[in-house]
Amino acid sequence: MQTFVKHLVRLQTAGASRVMSHLPTRSRKQGLIHHHRWLLVAGLLWVANFQLTPSVLAQFNYPDFSNATGLGLVSSAQIVNNRLRLTPSRFERIGAAWYNFARQDISRPWYTIFKFQITDRAGNIDTDGQPGADGIAFVIQNFGTGSNAIGGAGAGIGYEGFPSSNILVVELDMWQNSRNVGHDRNDPNPNHIAVMRGNSSFHTLDNTLALVTPTVNMSDGNIYTVKIEYSPNTNTLSVFLDNLSSPVLTASVNLPAILGGSNFAWVGFTSATGASYQNHDILSWEWVSVPCVSHNGDVDENGCVDDADLLQVLFAFGRTGPNLGRVDINCDETVDDADLLIVLFNFGSGC
Repeated sequence: MQTFVKHLVRLQTAGASRVMSHLPTRSRKQGLIHHHRWLLVAGLLWVANFQLTPSVLAQFNYPDFSNATGLGLVSSAQIVNNRLRLTPSRFERIGAAWYNFARQDISRPWYTIFKFQITDRAGNIDTDGQPGADGIAFVIQNFGTGSNAIGGAGAGIGYEGFPSSNILVVELDMWQNSRNVGHDRNDPNPNHIAVMRGNSSFHTLDNTLALVTPTVNMSDGNIYTVKIEYSPNTNTLSVFLDNLSSPVLTASVNLPAILGGSNFAWVGFTSATGASYQNHDILSWEWVSVPCVSHNGDVDENGCVDDADLLQVLFAFGRTGPNLGRVDINCDETVDDADLLIVLFNFGSGC
C-alpha cells in the first residue's frame, strides 16, 4: 500500500507538471489547486496506513528521596529524612550523587528541575559576615569513573580534580574564595551561579561561560527551585532560580562537543565543605529529555502550514539522525515521504 501510494504521487506530480505548463495562468492556478487536493487525498491514504512514531519522554523523577533507587551515592552523600544530603554540616566533607541507571542523551532538548535547601551553617566567617560553605554543583560528565566520580573538598565544590575535559558544571557557589592563599578561585562574592567548563572552579575567561549574582541569598535557609534547560538547536543552556519562566543566566554551550563528541553523559550533583560548613540538601529532582515533538507540519511555527514548511522539508529530505529539529515531523529520525505527506495533508491549516 505504501509503495503504491508513493508511486501514484510521483506519477501525478510528473503528469501535473507537464499538463500545467501548457495552461494559461488562471487555469494553471486552478490546476495547482486540484493537484494539491489530489496529493492531500494520497497523503490521507498514506497517513492512514502509516504508524507514526510517538513522541517519548525519557525521564526520571524523585518527588522526594524516600525511594532513592537509581542513585549512586559517593563519599559523604546519604539519604536523611527523605532528603538527599550531599554533605552534612561537618568540617572538610565531600559528597556526590549520580543517576546511575544509565547515561542520559544530552544531545537532545532536555531540562532538569531540583529543589535545594541549606541549613546548619557553621565554621569560619565569610565576607558577608556569615558562616557556611561551599555550595552545590550540578555536573554533566563523561569520563571513566562514571557514577563513582568524586572531586575535592572545600573550594572545589566536589567536582574540582575531575579529568579536565568532558565535563560541564552549573555551580551554586556559596563561599567567596578570592582571598585565601591556596584557595583563591577568583569568586566575585559568596553568592553566585556560574556555568563552568572543565574541572576547575577558578573563574577564568576559558572555563567560565556565564556568571550571575542572584537577588536572593541561596544559603539563607529557604527552599529554592532550580531549572536547567538545554536547547541543542540554539546551543543554549539556561538556568532559572525560582522564577521558572525567566532565566537568571544563559550560556552558549555545545554539549556534545564539550563532552568529547559523545551524546551521552552521567548527570548528578557534587558538594563540599571546608573550614566552614553546612548541610547541602536536595529535596527533589526531575530530569526530562524530549527526543522530539511530533506536529502537524508547521515547521517554522508561524501558525500556518504553507509553502515555507513544505520547502524546509524538501531541502532536508533524506537527512537522518536524532537532532533534525522540526523537519522530522513524525519523530522517526528520518526526513522522508512520511514527513512530506503530513505537510501536504495539513496544507493550509491555520492560514
